[in-house]
Amino acid sequence: MIIWLRQPGTEQAARACNTGVGVHADVVPREALASLVQLDAGYLALQRQHAEVLAQAARDADRMLAAARADADALRTEARDEYDTAQQRGYDAGSRDALSQWYARTAQLLDQRYELQMSLKQRIAGLVVSAVEKIVANEQPAALFTRAGDVVERIIEGSRTLQVRVHPDEHDAAVETFSHAVAQWRARGQPVQLTVHADRTLDRGACVCDTDIGSVDASLKVQIDAVRMAADAALRRDANAPDVPDTLAPEAFAEVRTHAAAPGLPEPPEQEAEAASGTGPTEDVGVQA
Repeated sequence: MIIWLRQPGTEQAARACNTGVGVHADVVPREALASLVQLDAGYLALQRQHAEVLAQAARDADRMLAAARADADALRTEARDEYDTAQQRGYDAGSRDALSQWYARTAQLLDQRYELQMSLKQRIAGLVVSAVEKIVANEQPAALFTRAGDVVERIIEGSRTLQVRVHPDEHDAAVETFSHAVAQWRARGQPVQLTVHADRTLDRGACVCDTDIGSVDASLKVQIDAVRMAADAALRRDANAPDVPDTLAPEAFAEVRTHAAAPGLPEPPEQEAEAASGTGPTEDVGVQA
């Protein structure tokens, strides 16, 4: 009698080789049977343990594979995010740098444009002043004396005398113009004694008026300087300079100097005294208005 142990994969091979575990007798001793039973139980236990180990190994392998895949996915996601973030940071940095350069270039161009505009305006203002100077220089002396009379009228109140000094070639025009002005002042109740002096020391276009209150220099040069002041004020006003008036007052076109009136009639100026003595270069012509 032969007793075969459980070994599913090799049972057929064992039979083919006529091998096995057992005894060659009809009766199996108790001790041999007990050993065989124990061997069979051990084999079953070993088989179950082997299956559990394989199953646990498979589960561990699946778990590690899943973890590895998760880690790989996380690494890919992190790498992708880092790439996108780095790309965005690079784009943002490049945009900021480009924008900063654009602002700097724009500011530079605006400054250059402003300087060019101011330069052109100054050149235009200079041309305007030159043109005005030529036009005014060629106008009739009467117009110059009329403007001078308008300025004198502002300080003539309370004065009893008006002494005017002009170039000899413009003496007659000064007499006519200021005589007309004095007649108007007298009609308004302001009697003024007029004296017009032909002063060879003065240039053509010069007009200096002396009163008891003060003196007025309404010469052509002073008026041209006033035009330059007006042009400069316009340029500075365009440049947003503070405290620049929109227009110049009429007094800006003449130099006005006031002084306290002396008691009694005023003394004639130095030129008049020199002319009276015959030692000075002035021709005095008195006009009673």
